[in-house]
Amino acid sequence: MFSQTSRLTSRARFLSGRCYTIDLTVAASAIAAAFVAAPAAATVLFQEDFEAYAVGSNLTGQGGWVPDYVNSALSVGNGSFLPTKVLNGLAASNNGMLNFSARPLGFALDPNRITTLAVDAYASSGARVHDTVIGFGNASIQTFTASGVFWTANLISSGRWDFNAVPLTGHAGDSFIVVGGYGTPVKMSIVVDGVANEVYGIYDFGGGPLQTPHYAITDVQIATLNEVGVVFDFRSGTRGAELDNLRVFDNISTAVPEPGTAVLVSASLGLLGFARRRR
Repeated sequence: MFSQTSRLTSRARFLSGRCYTIDLTVAASAIAAAFVAAPAAATVLFQEDFEAYAVGSNLTGQGGWVPDYVNSALSVGNGSFLPTKVLNGLAASNNGMLNFSARPLGFALDPNRITTLAVDAYASSGARVHDTVIGFGNASIQTFTASGVFWTANLISSGRWDFNAVPLTGHAGDSFIVVGGYGTPVKMSIVVDGVANEVYGIYDFGGGPLQTPHYAITDVQIATLNEVGVVFDFRSGTRGAELDNLRVFDNISTAVPEPGTAVLVSASLGLLGFARRRR
């Protein structure tokens, strides 16, 4: 016959085993949550909202923007469809030429990071918008469209956006056509993923973001990208889209946890050690 003391000791041991199991579960969950709930914060590398320029002025020659070809008449204006100052192809004086301008970043993209170029845009089929191009390029090669990756607004089949990575990858099939994106503000992005070694586009025509196919790239190719470029084609009476809020940012680095993640992992490992000692 067990004494009261022995019965309490047995029950205490039983509960101790249960607590050990719960502690390990909580610790494992905390470690997983540390990596899921603490993503790396985005680091803005370059941004341009055109607010610093006079309405009607030529962007090229201001704010670090330089000619990327013979012609570079890219005017800043008040947006007709986007709410603030924009790079305003719809209202630009038509010089009948193909106009290139670029903004050297002062650094090459890091092959160990995921870097995104994002832009707000508006294209109108009624204004004959054609050949507005924006993307990454190599400043040492004339015209970024010969060296980089870019989106193009094309007034074909009532309007479409073309994603083109061919100049960067060297593979003829690395391009994708998206029908639509005209007559409404849209969000366009180019993602250069050095972690997965791929490049792709993201487009949001108002129904949520969608992705183009992903195309393979090398670290060497990523490191050639060091400028943002823009093209407006004013030939044959065509006009460009409105562009605003250009942003280049890194959103993750390779395998180095954020400080908050490290603290959570350390606390979780401590919890595991505590549970082990209890066992």
